[in-house]
Amino acid sequence: MSTSGSAPVRARGRASSSHRRFVRPPRQFAAEAPIRTIPPDLITKVGQGGAPVRLYSNHFLMITPTNVIIYGYHVNFDPIVESPKIRRELIHSHREVFDNTYIYDGGADIKALREIAEPLSLQAVCSHNRQSVTLTIKPTGKISWGHPEMLRLYNTQMRRNLKLIGMIQIGNNFFNQAERKDIPDHRVEVWPGILTAINEHDGGIMTVISCLHKIIRRDSALDILKRLWQHDKQFFRNNARRELSGSIIMSSYNKKTYRIDDIIFDKNPVTYRFDKQGTSISLKDYYKDQYTIEVRDDAQPLLLVKPTEKQQRGGIKRDIVLIPELCILTGITESMKNDMSFRRELDQHIRLDPVERLNIMKKSVEKIINSEQARAEMEQWNIALDPYPAEVNGRVLPPEQIFLTDETRGIPYEQQSGSFDSLIRSEQLIKPVALEYWVIVAPMRERGTVEQYLDSLVNVARPLGIKLDAPKFYWLENDRTSTYIETCRKIPKGAKMVHVVVPNNNRERYNTIKRYFCCEQPCPTQVLTLRVLNKKQLTISTKLVLQMSIKMGAQAWSVHIPAQSTMFVGFNTCKDTAKRGRTVGAFVCSTNAKSTSWFSQVSYHKTFEEMSSNFTANLKSGLKAWNRENNRFPERIIIYRDGVSEGQIGFIYKTEVKKISALLGEHPDLKDAGIAFTIVNKRVNARFFLRPGPNDPVKNPIAGTVVDSVVTRKERYDFYLISQSVRFGTVNPTMYNIIKDTTRWKPIHHQLLAYKLCHLYYNWTGTISVPAPCHYAYKLAFLIGNCIHQEPDHTLANQLYFL
Repeated sequence: MSTSGSAPVRARGRASSSHRRFVRPPRQFAAEAPIRTIPPDLITKVGQGGAPVRLYSNHFLMITPTNVIIYGYHVNFDPIVESPKIRRELIHSHREVFDNTYIYDGGADIKALREIAEPLSLQAVCSHNRQSVTLTIKPTGKISWGHPEMLRLYNTQMRRNLKLIGMIQIGNNFFNQAERKDIPDHRVEVWPGILTAINEHDGGIMTVISCLHKIIRRDSALDILKRLWQHDKQFFRNNARRELSGSIIMSSYNKKTYRIDDIIFDKNPVTYRFDKQGTSISLKDYYKDQYTIEVRDDAQPLLLVKPTEKQQRGGIKRDIVLIPELCILTGITESMKNDMSFRRELDQHIRLDPVERLNIMKKSVEKIINSEQARAEMEQWNIALDPYPAEVNGRVLPPEQIFLTDETRGIPYEQQSGSFDSLIRSEQLIKPVALEYWVIVAPMRERGTVEQYLDSLVNVARPLGIKLDAPKFYWLENDRTSTYIETCRKIPKGAKMVHVVVPNNNRERYNTIKRYFCCEQPCPTQVLTLRVLNKKQLTISTKLVLQMSIKMGAQAWSVHIPAQSTMFVGFNTCKDTAKRGRTVGAFVCSTNAKSTSWFSQVSYHKTFEEMSSNFTANLKSGLKAWNRENNRFPERIIIYRDGVSEGQIGFIYKTEVKKISALLGEHPDLKDAGIAFTIVNKRVNARFFLRPGPNDPVKNPIAGTVVDSVVTRKERYDFYLISQSVRFGTVNPTMYNIIKDTTRWKPIHHQLLAYKLCHLYYNWTGTISVPAPCHYAYKLAFLIGNCIHQEPDHTLANQLYFL
């Protein structure tokens, strides 16, 4: 059984021969020092330069003891109890064993102030079925102040605090059901929530408080299945898999969330049986026994969920089986995404401005502090929470200038405008290209619209220095996918660009077109929907002319990068949606000093070890591409690695970086090259708020704001950078964690460089949230993993065909 209370199955959906629930082994609390990435010769990671600015953060200081000893215990239940709620009740019935002061995580871990020297065996009775349960409690060791395990205790207590103020746990986070907002026309509810995470920072032990929202639909998975059955019985199974596979659902009985991988049609809650401690039991009876839930529909199929990588690392190897009737859909559908009225209404609930966001976080902390029970429990552990958000010293980096064909005259870019699109319309690109032999494929009924659009393309191309010859047209009688691909096959080899106009966002048609021109007949393509075509012609035409010319090899603009002979690398990963267990690794690197030309390569992997080996092989290919372009190897290699979870940092630090160093050491021209390996994370919980004056409301920080103290991690060479301006909501910072640095650069150099590279993403005339090579790698990985599902032809490697 899985820890969620759902049944395990083998890969083909058959019942397992034995019933086993994974329980973490007892912890011995051997000190595991966090990975220290600060170079030994670095005096300070705080950078110099830039204009100082005062900020608030969404971090709150924890006041913690310095002389308290905690005792850890491992608890086992016999027979197994799946429900965390019932497990808590059983532990609570013996609270006097711990002198009424303990923290239980709902699984197998207990921490208490009282020492129990020998294992205890206790008896308790489940309240719902009067079954007798044996609790075996074994001591696992002492935890002194400063031990990393203490952070786990603080996090467990904080989660306990959120429950005490009335919040409901859904998945790993907590939400306020009482303050949910209803969108009745779409049968959707928006639940506001809070995320907390406690870590040791440069300013002390702090908890980050972040606002969340959960979109809960009123439909269960069974409601969707019944609707699909009534609509089309013949293709019910295909339609059901298409509708539900990949969807996120929430179990109604324990509020856990899952991603559906498949549907088991040949089993139902009655016929699906598994072995539970030597006794065969049906899924229906299991839910009645463990959760006192009576399943109403005995004929419904079952949902299959494969364990995530995190669950597999935790020991859950078997598939999870769920009952559709007990699963509520979350998130929004594709039709909701395309419904602008729904999106506007949704944004009113979830897009918080800085004032709203900071107030919600402060009120959440106040609720915890003012809760008598939460305060009493924290006092037992001698911990407290500062009611005021942390104040941080930030710095604003100077604005960049955009350089085009005239290298002596830069165009100043003020970030508040959001884009320098209007600034470059009358400027020639650094290295424009000519669209001499290109093709347009479009429906015949849209001929007038397409020809009008072509006139607009010609008008905007001329000032940019782009020569736009007349295209060859292929007009279509219908918009079927087969018609599009048959027409594409008629296009002779040698075309420099194929521009395809489609009536709508049909995913199958788009994927088929992209796969053909990336793999079978390699050629850059531009796919455009009529909906986009009917928008503002000047803006759309400028963007598309730029995009097509860049895909063909044009070099658009640059910024001043003092570090010459430096190669910039981006790497990202994406799970292939059509190849189970396979992940795409996308590698992109610059091939000239201005970082205006790029090389890319794709490789598949199953494990971290394969990914590490592939990255090293890709880097070797990238170095060869640089050498071909410059007749020498780079003096420095700056790597930006995205798509890395917190749990993967240790592996990358110990394995991937080591392999890179070994590769460079093999070549005499590269053994002394400086390396900076930076993990980039834009999915961070940190937020920052500018303090204009003592009586002024907070607002978003200015683009170019850097934070490298107080809320940064104590053991890391890290900083936060805000590189964008946003018109609505609260701006998200990006965290940079430099895990290897032999460049001898100062912190300000890394910060300035990251900000400069955020200006060089050629699919947007403005700044983005991560350095350009990082985002190029993301776009490439996404295209391969979601659309093409195979490695592209190598002849496209020197073109940004994936924009």
